Amino acid sequence: MSLASGTVLLRPFQRNDIDRQREYFKDPELPWLDSNSPRGYAEIDLEELMDTDAAKERHVVALGIEVDGQYVGFCRLLHTANPNGVFEIGINIGDRRYWNKGVGKVVTRMLLAHGFNDLGANEIELTTNSKNQRALRCFEACGFAEKSRPKRIPYESEWAELIEMSIDCATWRALAPYPANTTVSTF
Repeated sequence: MSLASGTVLLRPFQRNDIDRQREYFKDPELPWLDSNSPRGYAEIDLEELMDTDAAKERHVVALGIEVDGQYVGFCRLLHTANPNGVFEIGINIGDRRYWNKGVGKVVTRMLLAHGFNDLGANEIELTTNSKNQRALRCFEACGFAEKSRPKRIPYESEWAELIEMSIDCATWRALAPYPANTTVSTF
């Protein structure tokens, strides 16, 4: 399965994505923005993370993000078998050249459209941290609203609050963020 909107393609992982992602994970800022830590990133098994078949078994849609033909990160739609229809998204754009260019909004909207339209989600949640202002602006622009701040986490030499956000299907439909030129294909 792949999803496309303009120059952004969400597609199954390719073998060389692992090497690119390893390079992105060396960026010292990226784990903090992802509410993780450099040590946490070092412990991630990228082969397992990018194993599409294993992801399906865990009820996860895991896709590589490609812009203009270049792999720039990955995204996931988790808990897709949740009987309450509450899914979770995660987006990781590791290539700094694509930060502040609207890619996160396009990816978020594509995942929302797929979750609500194709998979029958009732609500989609995410967690980010209070120091990741780019992510907060992106998610708010896509219709997410803050639900709670369950705890504080270490962030470099400071503390950040985790922020849980969500959007329900009715709110999403009222906002109509579905990109008109998004297509879904399977292969």
